[in-house]
Amino acid sequence: MNDSATQINQNDLDIMRGFELSGFVPYLLNQAMSQLDNNLRHALKPYGLSIHQWRVLFMLNLRGFASIGDISAATVMGQSTITRVADQLEEAGLARRARMPDHKRVILLSLTKAGIDLIKDVIPVAFAIHDGAVEGFNKDEQQVLFTMLQKLASNFRRHEARQKLNDFTPNTTD
Repeated sequence: MNDSATQINQNDLDIMRGFELSGFVPYLLNQAMSQLDNNLRHALKPYGLSIHQWRVLFMLNLRGFASIGDISAATVMGQSTITRVADQLEEAGLARRARMPDHKRVILLSLTKAGIDLIKDVIPVAFAIHDGAVEGFNKDEQQVLFTMLQKLASNFRRHEARQKLNDFTPNTTD
């Protein structure tokens, strides 16, 4: 083994010394999200909805209408996924598409009456899952949790934007 491989292995060992999964953000977030997704998936099953469909319906309920791009950005789901979900919701009679009057290339998605009625039935179920997730947290602790999660999401978006900028910035040192 050469010296650089030995150095890399030693650096890996140094990083891992004292490591605990209980203090590793990706692990903890994955644990929490997996359980939330499992609970939500189970709760949505009687309504015939997927988690992706729920997210889109809920957002449309909040906003009234939105473009595929806006839904994608707000839900952190790819535009192709949103388009597929929009197809499913439209086919089920829960949402409809319309062209934006002043931007004909932009398609807006909105709820139908059936979509509004369904989301009204599902919202209490989803909020019960939310309430279960924050059970045992007092109001101040909940606010700290929400603030920290918002900061975490902001950090991820900032890091992703920096990475995209670095990926597309030409190397001028040659």
